[in-house]
Amino acid sequence: DDTPSDNDNTTADVTDDDIPVVQFPNAVAPTAGDIIREFSGDRLVYDETMEDWRTHNGTDYSCTQGDTIFCIRDGTVTNVFEDGLMGWSVSVKHSDGIVSTYSGLSATAVVKKGDVLKMGDAVGTAGGSAIAESNQPYHVHVSVTKDGKYIDVKSLF
Repeated sequence: DDTPSDNDNTTADVTDDDIPVVQFPNAVAPTAGDIIREFSGDRLVYDETMEDWRTHNGTDYSCTQGDTIFCIRDGTVTNVFEDGLMGWSVSVKHSDGIVSTYSGLSATAVVKKGDVLKMGDAVGTAGGSAIAESNQPYHVHVSVTKDGKYIDVKSLF
């Protein structure tokens, strides 16, 4: 019988409302996407865009243009800016000396300096604006500092 049943798999449009926020006890992931490039700490890694060896001070999460990027913890927006290499970015100050910066965002601001955000609130949308990482698959770059020193965002989860 070729009659479709209620159990047939069909495709549907997926919206940001359909994407779950991946929550951990102390933080949420900035996107539901996979990590495509790890934080390297002091270890040099080859950068395909810049064609040299350098450290990677953040973690790159795969996403699609326009995806909502989530604040990893409660905090206050300290800066919304365009960086010549990392594109449109938002920095958020959290407790315990932690600052998270989300780069490669859309130029259309979702937040402004002084906004108070809760864990999981939108900081922006993915925009692919990071020239320094343009040879990589579409992603958002998330860097985190503690007391001014870069740390791996995964250490917060």
